[in-house]
Amino acid sequence: MISPYTTGGVGLLGTAPSQDVLEKCDTLLIVGSSYPYIEFLPKPGDCKCVYIDSNEQRIGLRYPTDAGLVGDSKKCLQELPPLLEKNSYRGFLKDAQTDMKKWNEGLEKESTNMATPMKPQVVGWELGKRTQENAIICSDSGTNTTVWAHYEGATKPRSSTRSRKRRRSPDRPDVHRFVNRVAVLSGVKKFPSQFRSPKHIRDALQVVGHCRDADFSSCTR
Repeated sequence: MISPYTTGGVGLLGTAPSQDVLEKCDTLLIVGSSYPYIEFLPKPGDCKCVYIDSNEQRIGLRYPTDAGLVGDSKKCLQELPPLLEKNSYRGFLKDAQTDMKKWNEGLEKESTNMATPMKPQVVGWELGKRTQENAIICSDSGTNTTVWAHYEGATKPRSSTRSRKRRRSPDRPDVHRFVNRVAVLSGVKKFPSQFRSPKHIRDALQVVGHCRDADFSSCTR
C-alpha cells in the first residue's frame, strides 16, 4: 500500500504535487541521497536543510546544509522524533494529499482510456496491476521510463529498477518491459528462465497487445 504521506518521485520523472511541496516547504530533510538535479530542489536560502548520511563527505555536497547528521539513516530517523515539537498546523499536509489524490485520479483516467490506437499509459497501468509489490521492473529508456515511473507504480509502491538487484535478490520477481510483442518474444527466447510458465508469456503478450481474449498458446512452445 502506498503511504498517504508520500507525493511520489521528484524531478523529470516525478509528480506535480512533489514539485509543489518542494517549492513551498520551510525545511528540507535529505536522507542518504546525493540527488544531483538541484534545479528541482528549493532554491538555496528559501528553506532550512537537514542532511543525514553515513558518509560525512556527502553532507552538503549537493545542497547547502544547516544541520548535518552523520550516522545510519534508520537509527537517526528513529532518534529524531522525540526531539521535535509537533506542529499542529496540518494545512500543508492536507493540501499535498489533496493534490496527490487529484494527480492519481488523472493518471487513472488516462490509463483506462480504451481509445484506438492504444495509449502507452494503458500498458503501464495494466502491467502495474499484474505485478507484485516487490517486483523489480527493468524498463527501456526514453518515453518508456516516464510510463513506468508514473503509471506502473500508480497503484503499488515500486523499488529501484537497477538490474544488479536481480543478483542481490534472486527471490524477487522481475519484469522486463519492452515496446512491442516482437521484443517480448525475443526476451522470452533470450531469458527463458524469467518466464517460468506459459502464463508468464501469455500475460506479457496480453499486456503489451492488450488482447486479453486472444489465444497465445502457440507462443509457449
